[in-house]
Amino acid sequence: GLADRYDYLIANDPDKFPDRQSAIDFLEERIQQDLDVFFPNIQIGDLEIFSQEDQNTITVSLDYSVINTNINDSLEIDFS
Repeated sequence: GLADRYDYLIANDPDKFPDRQSAIDFLEERIQQDLDVFFPNIQIGDLEIFSQEDQNTITVSLDYSVINTNINDSLEIDFS
């Protein structure tokens, strides 16, 4: 899952991801890029990733709207 990918990034590329924040930044950018490619009708309002190390959990929080509609929504997913 995403939590495993997160730990993998840090452990296997310490030069590119010297700390957890750089891995979180990478994941945020990758999610934004993938949403643009696979869901072009989605407008991202806010995308945040929170790391809860004490619980070994990553939370992805997304506020978005669907272009040319009045649909606005939020999504929050926990990965552990």
